[in-house]
Amino acid sequence: MQTQKVTGEAIRKLRNLKGLGQKDAGSRLNISQQAYSKIEKKEQIKPNLLNKIMRAFNCSEVEFEKINGYPLPPQIDNTLY
Repeated sequence: MQTQKVTGEAIRKLRNLKGLGQKDAGSRLNISQQAYSKIEKKEQIKPNLLNKIMRAFNCSEVEFEKINGYPLPPQIDNTLY
């Protein structure tokens, strides 16, 4: 079974669910709005960045799956949420 890759679109959905603008999301990650915008355009989010985003958005593994329709990849440290 192939693991679903996490895209910038999945991150955008999380941000919207949490009621955050891109500027707020960037602030939580200590990056600019412009840098955050580039994340949402990525084809694939690397595991270390996804871990940071999940923590910054206070998003659980269950929330992620509910929003996106697929589970987090196995290399994500879900003990952090």
